Amino acid sequence: MYYLLLGITCSVCNLIFFKYLGKKGIGLAVAVPFSYLVSVMTGAVFFNGATPEGMAGFSSWALPAVCHGILLISGFSLLALTVRHIGVVEGALASRLAVIMPVVWAVTVYGEGTGADKFSGVGLAIAALYLITAGSSLKRSCPSGVRPHSSRLLLPAGLFLASGAHMIYLKWVQAHFLTDGAFHGYILTAFAAALLTGLAALALRSDLRPDRIRPLDFTGGAALGLVNYGAVMFPLPVLAQPGWEASVVFPTISVSVVAVGTVLGRVLFREALPVAKIMGIILGAGAILLLN
Repeated sequence: MYYLLLGITCSVCNLIFFKYLGKKGIGLAVAVPFSYLVSVMTGAVFFNGATPEGMAGFSSWALPAVCHGILLISGFSLLALTVRHIGVVEGALASRLAVIMPVVWAVTVYGEGTGADKFSGVGLAIAALYLITAGSSLKRSCPSGVRPHSSRLLLPAGLFLASGAHMIYLKWVQAHFLTDGAFHGYILTAFAAALLTGLAALALRSDLRPDRIRPLDFTGGAALGLVNYGAVMFPLPVLAQPGWEASVVFPTISVSVVAVGTVLGRVLFREALPVAKIMGIILGAGAILLLN
């Protein structure tokens, strides 16, 4: 339960930090790659690589960790854009309603418990995602070359898919490759791969001007890096506990993040809640509860 609460807290902080960075005009092009450098440093502090247990199975999980890192930074960037240009609530729901993907995976692949509630939750989740995105409006600062209407749909949809893939991947790796002592080593390797991917993407950008990089970009990136490491790391020991099925762990985290993220988005940033969005939030909460 301790790790579960820590994972929820870190995931909520991710959403709030993204929104705050957007209001401060902090450049994500620098902040996101730097956040992964901080995540790697955080992992290095916790990683006990000097022991055989800490390196257990490295040859088997090294490549999956690299692939996971690329997936992580892709999803992280989509989360940043969704929260910044649409809202905290939408970012929370698009990323957490993706819980339907690992639930279906866990039921079909690992034979976890099933029932009418879980399948009803899938339908509600899809309806909620549509209502939330349809009830949102983009700021003028929407991504270059993307029309507001299309980005309102594409950003949450992309985040939905990336988040679901991450949860499936996390469970798959935990079930087939990792021992308890290898958790930090695996996450450290994944974040190192994400860092290299982010640096490569940064180097390829032609529109990034050094004179526009501010110290605050690095401060914001450091805060993101700390909580992002926890958001990815803490669910692993929960999934490894006997009796904690993936089809229970991920919905529990999701409903908590959506509820807290919605409240904080309204309280801290005065985000509007039109009727369509309110209906989507209600359906989303009901979907996650059914899936739990």
